[in-house]
Amino acid sequence: AAFMTVLPDGRLVQTMTDWGADPVWPTSLASHYRSTDRHTEQLLLATDREVQVVAGVREAWAAHSRRVSAAAAAVPPHTDLADFVSIWTAESAARSVSSSRAQVAAFLLAFLVVAVPFFVVTALLGAQPWWVDAVVVALAGVCVLPVFRRAWLRTRRWRGLRPGFRAPVPGNRT
Repeated sequence: AAFMTVLPDGRLVQTMTDWGADPVWPTSLASHYRSTDRHTEQLLLATDREVQVVAGVREAWAAHSRRVSAAAAAVPPHTDLADFVSIWTAESAARSVSSSRAQVAAFLLAFLVVAVPFFVVTALLGAQPWWVDAVVVALAGVCVLPVFRRAWLRTRRWRGLRPGFRAPVPGNRT
């Protein structure tokens, strides 16, 4: 379960219950499972940078209530489903931006780790037939993909790549 509350200033307060079991990993990513853990994977789903993960639904609700009451005196009520949809849409857009930033950062890292050394080797070899350069470029392209996957699993955890999120305040349609 996850509890989300929008504060009057648009900040989102999130509290989640602990998953309790590891998620099932796709076969293609199973080898990269060692570079992450359940808690990290669960935090990736949160838009709130200070999300709290608590074991048990009652405990999570109590912790969420404490966080909301400490953050704001009054919480704007949801007046209709359109409020919820606008908040959910804004949160999905923020997650999409975060994912895109992580992929770009992972690609740049993979390029620096793999392609740059290949190009340095080519430059050190000097003038070679065209097919030697083609083989080096092909090898660099093949090696970038596994490095990209591993880098992406790491960069998506970087909090600096997550945009600051302000939710639309319920009932405030301007």
